[in-house]
Amino acid sequence: AADLRRLWAFGVLTDARVDAAQTPAGIAIVFAVAPEPRIAAVHGADAPELRRLRWLAGSPFEPKRIARIVREIEAAYLRDGYLDAKVAVRRSRDLDLCVSAHRGPQVTIRTLTFPGAHAVTPSMLLGVLHGKDVNRPGGTYDEQALDNDQLWLVNEYYERGMIDAKVG
Repeated sequence: AADLRRLWAFGVLTDARVDAAQTPAGIAIVFAVAPEPRIAAVHGADAPELRRLRWLAGSPFEPKRIARIVREIEAAYLRDGYLDAKVAVRRSRDLDLCVSAHRGPQVTIRTLTFPGAHAVTPSMLLGVLHGKDVNRPGGTYDEQALDNDQLWLVNEYYERGMIDAKVG
């Protein structure tokens, strides 16, 4: 039963069952599986950033794989400043994939201020941010990079003896 659940967890089968038959050597266990059909075509993936979805044509239909690719494309849009980007993939009856992507407006940072910074100058704080094109005026916003940089921002205060400083 556990092996059968693991087979189903792959997400690439339309059917799976276990058959047991008595043989002179003992019981023979046979896993009978039916794979997902192959993807006939991919429509709507014309933009260069969607090319990974085009490559799925002819491969087995794997919902988990498709969802992972969609998450990676949306993450790339987010890194490029498209904070509202959405990619959707739907399966048609004849096993075509229909892709729709909406990037939304690109968001860039006009100004970056540190309103509570009194002991450390804003230019010093801006200098410790690690991204070249993110989290800087004229660049894009990257929440994860800013979370990572918070440690460096707090360190600027620690270096000046302000151990209880908080940056948020």
